[in-house]
Amino acid sequence: MEKMILLINGLHLPHETLHAAIKSALEQDCALEVLLITGDAPRDNYAYPSDLEAAQEITGRNTSLEASQSLAESQLQVIRDIMESEGVRGEVLHWEEPSIETIVEASRNARLLIMEKPDPDRPRIQSVTKFTMDEMVAKLGCEVREWSSV
Repeated sequence: MEKMILLINGLHLPHETLHAAIKSALEQDCALEVLLITGDAPRDNYAYPSDLEAAQEITGRNTSLEASQSLAESQLQVIRDIMESEGVRGEVLHWEEPSIETIVEASRNARLLIMEKPDPDRPRIQSVTKFTMDEMVAKLGCEVREWSSV
């Protein structure tokens, strides 16, 4: 069975793009693979136990890291639920800081890759940092459709 890919870069849920991808997958009788790609989670330095302020800051960062992971899992579940309710076959994956080659390989057998058109006025939270979306698109071997939510 042919597949389409919806690529989501960073911790956000592009509802309009998701619904456009679902509609397209249903119209073309394709499976939909949703790839949520995020940048590496921030790594913390060691704080000496006597440095209360530094220890509290690290605790805050760990809480922030857990919140980011929880948000990603929540978004993945929302996408799974929407796909199930719409009757779309496919899978939902989360890749942390993937390489361009990993995405190119995943898209090798895809009919289409749909992604939200980047908005320079709205920076992405925890988006990939190893490459730009333009660099990735230039290497893909499938059709790419950018969807504007604005």
